[in-house]
Amino acid sequence: MVGEKYKNSEHARDDTDLYHIDNTITRKSDVDIDDDTITSKSDVKISAHAQSPCPNSKKEKVILLYTPKRWEDEIIRIFPDFMSDCSCRCQLILDRTKFEESDAVIFVIDLMPKVTTIPKKRNGQVWIFSQFESADYIAKEVKLKIMDKRVMDKFKRAVNWTMGYRRDSDFVFVHGDFSTRSGGPDEHILDKVREDYKSKSETAAWFVSHCKTMSKREDYVELMRKDIKVDEYGACANRKLPNCPQYHILESWGLRPSSSGACSNVLDEKHKFYLSFENSLCRDYVTEKSLHHVMRHSVIPVMRSGANHTIFNPPHSFIDASEFSSVRDLTLFLKILGSKPKEMFKYFEWKKFYTSEYPIKNWQRSMCEICRRLYEPEKYSRLYEDLHKWIMKPNDEDACYFPKDLFWK
Repeated sequence: MVGEKYKNSEHARDDTDLYHIDNTITRKSDVDIDDDTITSKSDVKISAHAQSPCPNSKKEKVILLYTPKRWEDEIIRIFPDFMSDCSCRCQLILDRTKFEESDAVIFVIDLMPKVTTIPKKRNGQVWIFSQFESADYIAKEVKLKIMDKRVMDKFKRAVNWTMGYRRDSDFVFVHGDFSTRSGGPDEHILDKVREDYKSKSETAAWFVSHCKTMSKREDYVELMRKDIKVDEYGACANRKLPNCPQYHILESWGLRPSSSGACSNVLDEKHKFYLSFENSLCRDYVTEKSLHHVMRHSVIPVMRSGANHTIFNPPHSFIDASEFSSVRDLTLFLKILGSKPKEMFKYFEWKKFYTSEYPIKNWQRSMCEICRRLYEPEKYSRLYEDLHKWIMKPNDEDACYFPKDLFWK
């Protein structure tokens, strides 16, 4: 498996001594990274050049994005041949007047309150519900419960497939991925990391745009500041970086040259750690801030989310806040680790073996698989009885949870 070579190498996780340098640091458990894969366990996650053959290439299928996200809209307009790499022939459109002739219609759940009318589903048409935002965000910001009677009832036993960040979705979309280096390990990849660390003087950086969140990450960071310095940048902070505009979604996806060099420089040149804290603590909810966006820099990400990061990230590439018994234990560990460059460099050994991919590749893979399945829909036939329950309480368990780690020690 892709992680096996790394697991058994001399660079495998072995930081036990670090945890016991100060015997007051406690962790909830000694969690070893023993997952065999660093990608989502979904049959959807196939590369564009290694797809299953098309079952039947008759008439081209049409997929309508009924409520596209802004980035979906832009991608289609800028890259009209986006689906050309798929093994089957499909056309991706935005024109709602072609609803009747569309073979599949994709609805984005967090944009549904903006929809006033929903056309009647054509016989044989496939409806797909797409979820990119967390269930917490949908419930509290989009107010899904309020729109139940107006919209959600119309989707009972009408939705065939789901697409989103959850690993139990029919089509899993993750905001970034990692692949094994095709030419073998790159022994020189850490040269830049070592060079960058010569100038690092600050402990942690935090880029944040949503000031009040369901995960209470702002309260968690305030507790961390009792013991370490956290430099905060973005809409919620007074600290501004010159020549550091809010990044555009196409830049984040690698589809437009970056205009935010100063933002990257502050991570590479000044800070040892980056606080990659999600706005919600939900099952499988991981965004680009925890995947390709931060993993491209010479900084160690400190993760706080509701996901199991060993599934999504390479071994020994991050620090998981949930492994520590208190905020104090985490900050103490960061202080000790930050004073030991040799130990810190071990968190970058994964770069020798893996490269990070932009989210656009995962979205394209999912769209290509949707296209392929449209050629044999009877094989994948299903209906969702209660979509609201699937989103908010899958398997009778809450999709999200309230933070229980907001204490100093």
